[in-house]
Amino acid sequence: ATAANEYMALSHASKHAVWLRQILTEIGLSKLVEQPTVIFADNKTANQWANDDKITAGNMWILQCYHYVKEMAQEGENLVKIRYVGSRNNLADLMTKGVDKGTLRFLAPFICGHKPIRELMLLIIEEAEEALKGAQCEAVRGAVPGPPVEISKRSPSSPSKRKGGAPLFVKQGESLRKRQKLA
Repeated sequence: ATAANEYMALSHASKHAVWLRQILTEIGLSKLVEQPTVIFADNKTANQWANDDKITAGNMWILQCYHYVKEMAQEGENLVKIRYVGSRNNLADLMTKGVDKGTLRFLAPFICGHKPIRELMLLIIEEAEEALKGAQCEAVRGAVPGPPVEISKRSPSSPSKRKGGAPLFVKQGESLRKRQKLA
């Protein structure tokens, strides 16, 4: 999808997030919405448009009604935060595009309810911390509800091969750094 389409989808997602926040507040669960709602999106350009107040050649033709996400993001009402999630951790990709076998095996337990989504969210945050060296991720970590959970590691998206061509998968409990050394 193009960045403009992804940006429009972010606008719709932010409308739903704000609506859910208002419902939770009305029924007396306002403690659940003290922090901004994190929306994970997989298009870096659309995420940048939502977070930055710039007009570019790519976003100048988007209708004004789709800029709602910008009004609700950090620069506006601060009700939602837009964060990047790669395809290998994106549950929506299972429904919208073909994914490799490793990604399918990793994400299937989350979408089928065999593993808590919270565990996947914490893994996404851990990978973001590695990429950004912890610059912005503390605010996102606070947005994950519930008590701390130990994350089971997944195999890399393109596993190295053993003799005979069998994939070498990383054992659960190994750190991200160990996985990167194996790759």
